[in-house]
Amino acid sequence: MKLRYGCNPHQGFAEAEALEGSPVQLRNGAASMINLLDALHPDIMPVRGQQADQALLLAASLRNEQGDSATQVLLLTSGIEDLDRARLELAAERLGDSLQVIGIGTADGAPVPLAEGGFMRDDKGRILLPRLNEPELAEFAYSHGGRYARMTLDDSDM
Repeated sequence: MKLRYGCNPHQGFAEAEALEGSPVQLRNGAASMINLLDALHPDIMPVRGQQADQALLLAASLRNEQGDSATQVLLLTSGIEDLDRARLELAAERLGDSLQVIGIGTADGAPVPLAEGGFMRDDKGRILLPRLNEPELAEFAYSHGGRYARMTLDDSDM
């Protein structure tokens, strides 16, 4: 069976295969991931928040439970300074070289637009200007065997 989601012009078909006694599995990793990209948007989250430390711990736990050493974990962020550093370090240690960090933004910062209009604001109503902290992100990724790259418009960050 061939599947296709959304209207991403770069997507190929993903194949689904039902194995005896198991659920349908998607094959063709890259094609499957590209097919799902249109659905991955921050607006699908039930609440706004930045808890990359918790997300990375969950990813490390899931990889460990599955005995999966091939899966890569991708963290897209402008910085990690406001996170629980101990939990973040623990997660990165567990993920090791499977952790890939992609830095988003610029050192000068820029407002983050919201889907419903306007820009992301802090608790006092001021527009947030997240700034890319490349040295911190690179050190964090490299110190645990992972990789760091700044987000680009082509595939060179992957």
